[in-house]
Amino acid sequence: MARDAIGNPAAMTLSDYLEPRIFRSPYLRRSQSVSGASALWALLLGPAYYWRKQAPVEALLLVLLNGLLLLMPDSILGIGSAGDTLSLLVWLGFGVGAPVLLPICYRRKGWVEIGRSAEARWLSGSLERRLRPRG
Repeated sequence: MARDAIGNPAAMTLSDYLEPRIFRSPYLRRSQSVSGASALWALLLGPAYYWRKQAPVEALLLVLLNGLLLLMPDSILGIGSAGDTLSLLVWLGFGVGAPVLLPICYRRKGWVEIGRSAEARWLSGSLERRLRPRG
């Protein structure tokens, strides 16, 4: 992940979005991978994909949001079929956002990122901090 001048994580770049990453649960020794293909699978399967990837909060949130938007009368929003349009936008947002949402979920649960990409990100950040002059 790119870092700013102070060494904090900066905005996510396209390479961070598409890069395959592996997270492991410290308690159950389960691991899950996240890559750019996660977006495709989340678009196709929606909440079932999030549930399968052990992100139940995201899966339930997607089901509840889509259910509320589909069941909401169109007269509430004042535009015909606005609920359907908003539901589609929520589905697309969760689908395209899967490579970002899944790592956030895993970190929230205390999972650890493993693999060479994690080591490279960690090393680049620590080396930047060590080589930067203080003052």
